[in-house]
Amino acid sequence: MNTQGTIVVVEDDAHICDLVDMLLRAEGYRVIQAGDGATGLAAIERERPRVAILDAGLPDTDGLEVVRRLRNLPGPLARWAWSSVPTTTSPSPSATASW
Repeated sequence: MNTQGTIVVVEDDAHICDLVDMLLRAEGYRVIQAGDGATGLAAIERERPRVAILDAGLPDTDGLEVVRRLRNLPGPLARWAWSSVPTTTSPSPSATASW
């Protein structure tokens, strides 16, 4: 299978991670998922992806701390992006209607 490259998605919300995974795979990327900072950092070190997408709020650390640790690694590394978009599990009807 010809891919666009590898992307590591570090996100503790499984639904968000699966959605991002599905969208990226549809565009031809190989996706590695990680549910916390330590697992994400290990995956980034091992895989050397083109891009790493980091959640700002992870259970063991935050995305910015993962970036700090990545900067200390030798060699070229992936570009990264992070998200701190608040989510709710049960939006109010008015919030849903505003979308």
